[in-house]
Amino acid sequence: MKILEIAIKQNDEYFIMRDLDIIYSWGIEEMEAFLNENKDYGAVALWPHKGKIEHTNHISSSFMMIRMKAVDLFDYVKGCFCNHLCRNMRARGWKVRYLEGKIIHS
Repeated sequence: MKILEIAIKQNDEYFIMRDLDIIYSWGIEEMEAFLNENKDYGAVALWPHKGKIEHTNHISSSFMMIRMKAVDLFDYVKGCFCNHLCRNMRARGWKVRYLEGKIIHS
């Protein structure tokens, strides 16, 4: 939640949320291009696993680019932050999904 509070104070179109144990290889440019072309998406994340992307309601915020217009502070309760974040965005009409890219949890 502190990251969202900081992001709200910035004057950027997007920001990246990243876990400290992520090693990034490629995909940032693809994330930005996708959000530029798909104005109904609030966030996209890079697929953190090997193999085909699973399109699921649970999108990991371990490496996620978020549209500033989609950021809204919400009441966070115990549990998975990723799930709370995605549910909050979807409840306000934003879409969220995985994209191809390369990240590794170290």
